Amino acid sequence: MNSANVDVFFSCSFAEEDKKLNEFFYAICNALDIRGSNVSGAFAQTPPEKAKQMIADSQALLAICTRRTEMRDGKYLMPDAVHDELSFAVGKDIPVLMFF
Repeated sequence: MNSANVDVFFSCSFAEEDKKLNEFFYAICNALDIRGSNVSGAFAQTPPEKAKQMIADSQALLAICTRRTEMRDGKYLMPDAVHDELSFAVGKDIPVLMFF
């Protein structure tokens, strides 16, 4: 049985310490025929503009919500770009899958 081909926007941090985690999720996506794309390449548009276009063209958004800023209560914020991309996807009623 073949997997369904799915195009998702892969929202993640590009920080060096997150590279192995991102590769882990990319490997899972590849094994399931889920094609992930993001703004890691060079584009004529600014990354936020290109991300909005790519999210709008995707079937879903997969967010890897790594820890960034620690708040006073001991909880953490996710990377700003991931937060912004999630907000845009939710506003466009695009399905979202988040990993914390």
